Amino acid sequence: MTLEKFKKILNLQAEHYQKEQKIYELGLVLCDLNDCIQSVVAGLWSEVLTEKGEEVLDWFLFEKFWISGEPNEDIKAYDSEGNDIIRNIDELHGYLTVNSYFRAKKVQNTCTY
Repeated sequence: MTLEKFKKILNLQAEHYQKEQKIYELGLVLCDLNDCIQSVVAGLWSEVLTEKGEEVLDWFLFEKFWISGEPNEDIKAYDSEGNDIIRNIDELHGYLTVNSYFRAKKVQNTCTY
C-alpha cells in the first residue's frame, strides 16, 4: 500500500472517530450503529495487514491514541537500540513496510502482447 493511500485511509478513519466523539459529547450514543462500521474497518485491515501488522496499527491508533487527533506523546515504540521509531504515520507506514506486515502487494503485469 502506498504511503499516500495509507495516510488518506488513516486520516479518514481518524476523522470518523473524532466526529463520533463529538456526537457522544452531545449526549448521543451511537454505539450500535458505529460497532458495525468498526467491524467492517477491522475486517478490511485484517485483509491488508498480517496479524502483527494489525497489532502495531491498533497500538498506534488506540494506545498511542493517534486516532483522537491528540496522540499521547508519552507512549512510544522502541527498536532494539532504544530509538523511538513510530511517532507519525510516515514512520508507521515505513515500519509496516520494512517488516513485511502488509499482505497485499501490487502485482505488475509482465505480460507483453
